[in-house]
Amino acid sequence: MPQNTWNLPEGVTLAMLDEYARERENAARRASYARHPERALRQRLTSAANLLTRHGLIDDQTRAAILQRVGGVAE
Repeated sequence: MPQNTWNLPEGVTLAMLDEYARERENAARRASYARHPERALRQRLTSAANLLTRHGLIDDQTRAAILQRVGGVAE
């Protein structure tokens, strides 16, 4: 495994950098969802349909109908 060869400024920890990166990524995701609410809704509905199928609560035909309705890709 390669060694960490760069030095952090005094008072900055790896945990702080990790938290900063997580907050920045989450802010970028929220901004993207705000710009494209229809895509965000489509992704959430697709994920929900996949989860319900995975746990046997809906069948493949129902999942395909949901994905077709929301504009996702039915497999």
